Amino acid sequence: MNSAESLQKSEDQDITTIAFQGRAGSVSSLSLHVSECFFEGAFPLVNGESELWKTARWGKTPSESPKNCHNDPIKGSDDSLGVASSFMDECSGRTNLSQSSETTGFRVIDRIEVQPGLTFSAVIDSAASDAISQGLAAGRFPASTRPAIEYLQASTPRGGRVLDLGTHVGTFTLAAAALGYEVIGVEASPQNVSLLRASLQHNGFDRVQLVNAAVSDRPGTLEFSQAGPYGHVGAPDAGQTSVSVPALSIDDLMAERGWDRVDFLKMDIEGSEIAGLKGMPRLLSAPDAPTIFVESNGHTLRFFDESPAHLKAILTGYGYRSFLIELGRLCPVQPDDFQPITCVDYLALKRSTPVLDVCRVDRPLTFRELVVRIIHSAHSSHDSERLYIANALTTASSEILGSKRVHQVVELLRQDPCKDVRLAAAAIALQPGRTDWWGGWHRGVEAIRTPFLSRIRRTRNPTNSTTDHG
Repeated sequence: MNSAESLQKSEDQDITTIAFQGRAGSVSSLSLHVSECFFEGAFPLVNGESELWKTARWGKTPSESPKNCHNDPIKGSDDSLGVASSFMDECSGRTNLSQSSETTGFRVIDRIEVQPGLTFSAVIDSAASDAISQGLAAGRFPASTRPAIEYLQASTPRGGRVLDLGTHVGTFTLAAAALGYEVIGVEASPQNVSLLRASLQHNGFDRVQLVNAAVSDRPGTLEFSQAGPYGHVGAPDAGQTSVSVPALSIDDLMAERGWDRVDFLKMDIEGSEIAGLKGMPRLLSAPDAPTIFVESNGHTLRFFDESPAHLKAILTGYGYRSFLIELGRLCPVQPDDFQPITCVDYLALKRSTPVLDVCRVDRPLTFRELVVRIIHSAHSSHDSERLYIANALTTASSEILGSKRVHQVVELLRQDPCKDVRLAAAAIALQPGRTDWWGGWHRGVEAIRTPFLSRIRRTRNPTNSTTDHG
């Protein structure tokens, strides 16, 4: 039975209604078969968001999350604020960071536990409102960073060389350094670089090199648009400020720093991933090419007229096998496999690595799992996620566009409150023959089956056959 047939079979059986939190607080319901989606059981909604989707990054519910994550806020020591501020003053050339904590707004958070018995400290901006910074302020190691650390440990012995492209405020770099890895971190945001430099000094990590630059396919200068602790290269959005930052290729950086190999590469550079890969042909062509952990953000890739398919195709061209990371498993993917969620993580492997021995390598996503994820994206409360899925469906396969559920999704997107989403959805070419794929398939089967069964009946009952043809 193929995936399309199994989807129809599930529609003919008993169903369970799954409610997705919709935009503007509304709830939309679609009837789906839970057991054929991800796992046996329901999708409880927590604070308006499916528990499953809150934990899809690393496959554990909050109740199952490691107990080494602190539940109570851990206050940074007052005497460390002066160290952080003065060090950032030295790095950034600004003079106002060495003033009192009330003026600077920086604080040091101690004892952030990566795993039992292993901690680091982090310097953060107390005014930062993003989830990672707020989690650090509460003494919690970010759940979104944990998969990268787990696959680093599974694939690379301690002491190995790690490239962190897009360090943000440094959660991955700091954890890798605490675990004993040698790290080069590259970050375009001067603000984040200042924070991470202060964190490195406070921890005494001397095996980390930090570079304030944008990753690209060639050297030069790029405009970096800052949006809090996040940002991207290119023209700034409304209300954003931009700064000029140097751009570099990874092959050039490695030659400059005297590195002849990298064991593990983590990349999260907000849409610049493809330019980054194009700037490391020597590294990716090497027989000891690194294990790659890369975030694929379909929304930010579109800023550069790129797509998740092109990202995977480049990796495949260098001999890598790519796996989608979700729910604690590795799902094999091909370059043209549809990415139904705006932001996912891929693990790319080129050489034999212990990661395949210790991690759960599963089957590819089923068609039903794919459709459920498309439905979830269309019901996101974030405009960017609904815009991504609308744009992605314009190039989806006929099998996907033939699903009755996807047809309902497209109709919903065409009535979206966001104009850009409506325009993108209007370009999705749903042909009548595609939307009623089950009816067309059923009629085709009946056209073949009816005369065939008639011949069998005539053979088994010649009397009736003679009578029929009197």
